[in-house]
Amino acid sequence: METHEEQLATLHRLRERAMQGGGAERIAQQHAHGKLTAHERLALLLDPGSFQEIGALATSITEDDEQRIPGDGTITGFGKINGRRG
Repeated sequence: METHEEQLATLHRLRERAMQGGGAERIAQQHAHGKLTAHERLALLLDPGSFQEIGALATSITEDDEQRIPGDGTITGFGKINGRRG
């Protein structure tokens, strides 16, 4: 059984992986096509530090565990635009 600290470390790793959006290679592909990632677009739209993501570790339905990445589905959450909650 994992200790509390080990569980928190696992959660932190999963969140970091989810924020990578499929990894550096996929992010580079987006940028090469002149596109921003979904999280980058949200960061531009919303007030800094106001976005609270819900379900960041949810995955899409796929049979291939290697393709299953936390946060690979829809980004859901709430934040503020010009100080107003959206």
